[in-house]
Amino acid sequence: MISIIIPASNEAHYLGNCLDALLASVDDNGKPIGGQVIVVANGCRDQTAEIARGYLNDQKAWDLHVIELQEGSKPLALNAGDQAARFGLRAYLDADVVVSATLVHQIVK
Repeated sequence: MISIIIPASNEAHYLGNCLDALLASVDDNGKPIGGQVIVVANGCRDQTAEIARGYLNDQKAWDLHVIELQEGSKPLALNAGDQAARFGLRAYLDADVVVSATLVHQIVK
């Protein structure tokens, strides 16, 4: 299993596409896979955290967490995500990245 940490500061325009692709991850046979996703909204003045929370009921095989930090700091966001991560295998993803359907499976393999 894998924990994917997404530090996001004012990424409301990008985060939905990122999460849509991530939550649709499949293995080589097209079977849905999962893990843990941690969105760390840091110093946001937009709807980034609200958008992330909108995925809480649509997470399928993923365990999704949203952490909000008042201060905008990528290092603090990464540290907060690391503290919340349950799995030793981790990936760090910017909120404007859209992964291919099998990328996470390939990383875990």
